[in-house]
Amino acid sequence: MEKLVEAGSFPNVELGGAVAYTPKPDQLALDLSVENTGVGPARIQSIELWDNGKPLRSVEEIGAAIKSAGDGVHGNAELEGATVIGSLLGAGKSKTFVRFKFTGIKTWFPVLSKTLFGFESRVCYCSVFDECHVSDSRVSKGRPVSVGECPIPSVPFDDNISSLAHLQAAMRR
Repeated sequence: MEKLVEAGSFPNVELGGAVAYTPKPDQLALDLSVENTGVGPARIQSIELWDNGKPLRSVEEIGAAIKSAGDGVHGNAELEGATVIGSLLGAGKSKTFVRFKFTGIKTWFPVLSKTLFGFESRVCYCSVFDECHVSDSRVSKGRPVSVGECPIPSVPFDDNISSLAHLQAAMRR
């Protein structure tokens, strides 16, 4: 009976990214999101992100990675975000935690694609029964591995986006 309950409440959280068109003409977005493709809710405990092996600690560092990939490309960026660490993500739900929007499809598509394909991630999450899992894009194609408890990341991603205005100003430079 316990196994049936466990199987019916198993979360499977994946970090994902996409370069997508927005409703505005000539605008693209780079989205980073968490998605629970499992059958039970998951509490997101920690996120780690890397850009070509370099840890990314914040939205500001993601912005710097985009700017670096742009190699001199300038433009205005709009930024949206949400806090996901510590939140409960229902089965079949996803939540975008970072979204950069850029005007100029021809200019930004190669930059955003290059940036996105350099990202690697690890997320640790727990079920409502405190059964924890780590999904690491660098290992086993992100297939979750059971852990006793979520390890404390050496360089955690901080999804506190309270400094959006400061970052948007920096992206314009």
